Amino acid sequence: MRVSKPERRGAARQRCDELGTAQKRQYTRPSRAGVAGRRPAGVRLGGDAPVRLLPLPTVADCCRGFPSLSLPLSPDAAAIRWTLPVASCPSPDRIAPHRLPEYHRPVIWRVLGLAAVALLGYGIVAGVEQGSACKPQYLFQAEGPEGVVWANITLTHRRATEPYLPIVIGIQNTSRDSVKVTRESLWLNDLDGLVYSMPTVKALRGGYDKILADQRLLSVDGIPWLNWRRGRRFEPSNFFPDMRAVRGNTTKDRITLRGGFGMVDLFYFERPRDLAPCAPFFVVVHPEGWQTPIRFSVFIT
Repeated sequence: MRVSKPERRGAARQRCDELGTAQKRQYTRPSRAGVAGRRPAGVRLGGDAPVRLLPLPTVADCCRGFPSLSLPLSPDAAAIRWTLPVASCPSPDRIAPHRLPEYHRPVIWRVLGLAAVALLGYGIVAGVEQGSACKPQYLFQAEGPEGVVWANITLTHRRATEPYLPIVIGIQNTSRDSVKVTRESLWLNDLDGLVYSMPTVKALRGGYDKILADQRLLSVDGIPWLNWRRGRRFEPSNFFPDMRAVRGNTTKDRITLRGGFGMVDLFYFERPRDLAPCAPFFVVVHPEGWQTPIRFSVFIT
């Protein structure tokens, strides 16, 4: 005998009330999809009342005799909904919630918060012990009364153990007078004041075999050389050419920068003696014609 929908809803209400979960509830009609064999819309139980852990009916109790009816098995149907198939009432291990119950969320957030704090504290302590607690930085900029200098050390991090240190440096002359950039215009300093100058092209080729690879890996991000080129204020240079390259193998290491002009190139310097993660060293740029050099610190991580 076919049971009408009102009778099924009344029977379900009476069955769940007998199991001790009666509260003020709002019932909705099952979807017509259940008749066609598709997944029916669940009957919604629960309202705005505070969630309490009450005895819950079993799957067999709530769906016995009503195979096409979907019932939530939680006092708070807005927080979690369990959906039963149309054909049969499954075992509890086949029913999965769509959302986490509200009364479990505070506990889980506390556990996750404590775990995050513990991991953060461990990372800080480990970083201090290993000497790498400084924040990674790849672009440095300094400005003086006569110019601006940029240093991109993305490639420098890869070559920290090599005898020569590659650094991409951009220089812009903001004074009205022309200045000249040569090999003697750039050098490195350490905390002890020692000077590390640029090697000759011959010395670099004899003790360093990654020039061609460096040309492919270098990064000029952060240096506005494209703006200079669009405004026809860019001066090309080639302080350390690679003779194995078919083009661009001519040394060009005496660059004249007129007012507002800029240049960018890959420079090599002797590796500082005490180079270490987070230990600062200094880049010094002093073209011929500047009264004051630009000196700023950089570091690797």
